[in-house]
Amino acid sequence: MNMKIDHIGIAVKNLQDALTQYEKILDKIEVQIEEVPSEKVRVTMIPFGETRIEFLEPLSDDSAIAKFIAERGEGVHHIALAVEDVKGSIGRLAEAGLRVLYPEPRPGSHGKMITFVHPRSAKGVLLELCQLPRYSVRCTHLCCRWNSQQHLLQRSSHEIYQIYDFDVCSYPLSSKVELGDT
Repeated sequence: MNMKIDHIGIAVKNLQDALTQYEKILDKIEVQIEEVPSEKVRVTMIPFGETRIEFLEPLSDDSAIAKFIAERGEGVHHIALAVEDVKGSIGRLAEAGLRVLYPEPRPGSHGKMITFVHPRSAKGVLLELCQLPRYSVRCTHLCCRWNSQQHLLQRSSHEIYQIYDFDVCSYPLSSKVELGDT
């Protein structure tokens, strides 16, 4: 199974307070805030080197993030691993006797399909497995060299790329690329 770290999730009481604090640490940050109804959270992703930091703010007192903050306080909540096939990963991990929290993938932020591996099955660490959305992209600006901190790219053939989480780009996509589902 091919995996890499997608992001580190940090539970926070207030998203704006966290962003204000991290802007002091990381200098200038640009974010997009998204609500994930299936998880009852508001999230944002901050590019950070080869990975990202995700802040999660609870939208209700009965959300998993609200419960986490009530029990442990604000802080690192999970490590997310990008997988090619989340449904296949769920089956493989369940067969190996590991506790997977969602037997069927659920929608997560940025169009991802997700599940979690219980901390008891991962030496005390909550692991999120996320399958990234895939879009074929042809750059229409040949001079464009996409910033790897804004995009996670995988070269697939001449001038064709796989791009994930394209909505973090600061340039309008319609003037830059042609999109199509793969």
